[in-house]
Amino acid sequence: MARTRASEQTRVRVERLVTELFAGFPEPDETVAGLAARAGLQHETVRVLHNGTTARSGPGFLVVADIAHARGISLDQLAARIRDSNGDT
Repeated sequence: MARTRASEQTRVRVERLVTELFAGFPEPDETVAGLAARAGLQHETVRVLHNGTTARSGPGFLVVADIAHARGISLDQLAARIRDSNGDT
């Protein structure tokens, strides 16, 4: 069964999530390869997300959690940043 295309609202939310996940990246001496290694993910997975290209409706929860952890961002902080950038309370 084919997946249904993400709604515009979902696409915008995923875009905001990825933007916040990579905010301030890279810092000096930081690379996609290094981040991927710290997160325990494939280089290509992190590179594609960092470049803003996603073939599906967005990254899986565990991918987001692994990258956030590797960057020192809690999921609570990430969620708050996303809400704040949308003006949500």
